[in-house]
Amino acid sequence: PLKHNAPLHFHAWTSETPATIKLLETNLLQPGHKTWARLLLDHPVLLLPGDRFILRSFAPPITIAGGAVIDIDPPLRQRRAALAQRTAALASASIPERIAQLVRESPHGLSPAELIARTGLRRDELSTQAPPPDWFVDPQWIAARRADIEQTLAAFHKRNPLLPGMPLEELRSRTLGDAPPFLLDHIARDWPALVITAETARLASHAIAFQDDEAAALDKIESAFAAAGLSAPSTNEVLAHCGLPPAKAKTLLQLLLRQRRLIKVSPELVYHAQAIDALRQLLAARKGARFSVSDFKDWTNVSRKYAIPLLEFLDRERLTRRDGDSRLIL
Repeated sequence: PLKHNAPLHFHAWTSETPATIKLLETNLLQPGHKTWARLLLDHPVLLLPGDRFILRSFAPPITIAGGAVIDIDPPLRQRRAALAQRTAALASASIPERIAQLVRESPHGLSPAELIARTGLRRDELSTQAPPPDWFVDPQWIAARRADIEQTLAAFHKRNPLLPGMPLEELRSRTLGDAPPFLLDHIARDWPALVITAETARLASHAIAFQDDEAAALDKIESAFAAAGLSAPSTNEVLAHCGLPPAKAKTLLQLLLRQRRLIKVSPELVYHAQAIDALRQLLAARKGARFSVSDFKDWTNVSRKYAIPLLEFLDRERLTRRDGDSRLIL
């Protein structure tokens, strides 16, 4: 008879390794009987479902059993009876049922390569879709993650009504855990309730709504920068005089920057978009010209304090190119 937890020699193809057998339905298997079993191999062996193997005793080295691989990576922590039931179901399942079960058991889905290794199927056999999906996810997992995302974003919008959305990385870490980052795009596909931009995510129902004092402060901030032209005002002074607490005033400033109504030229200097547009037009009228810092100061009527950061900004925007002590308008 074959005992539960007995040490054996495992042989498959040309591979051989010591192993321990876990009998799932009995503690002692009599000759001529069958049972589901789990084999713990001392060394890794390349196997696919359906591969045949034989088991030999250590001493004397005689063949005592044989079988076929059902699953190469079954759940680690599962009672023997439950694992036997699972193995039997997997062995009798159709291809779609087997794929669905393996995907359902995975923490966050499986790649085609993982499914090929777990099933022994070819890629074109994995799905009736053509081409097969690039990732297989259980629909219930998608539904659960969508519920988490909706709850997380609703709470974020309530706490931050003036922000357009939650940073994508924060949303991923809070709702997807260690799942591959690209699965957020998979979840968002064909889900109109979620809006994703390059940096943020929001519920489609979310819209920035200003209180009266916030709307007035927003207008004050924007008007102050618009009136200053290319002689940018002190950002701290503008925010201090807008009528809101510093934290909320900074939020409004960030909103104007995200909407490109204000443009940050340097860490210290912020300009209204109209001033930058006028500067672009000034340069366009002189396209191809070579000029000095002094020329630029004369054209714009600004001091060196503003001229140098503006010129460095124009270089970064590839509107101008520095060449020694002069610049060329591109």
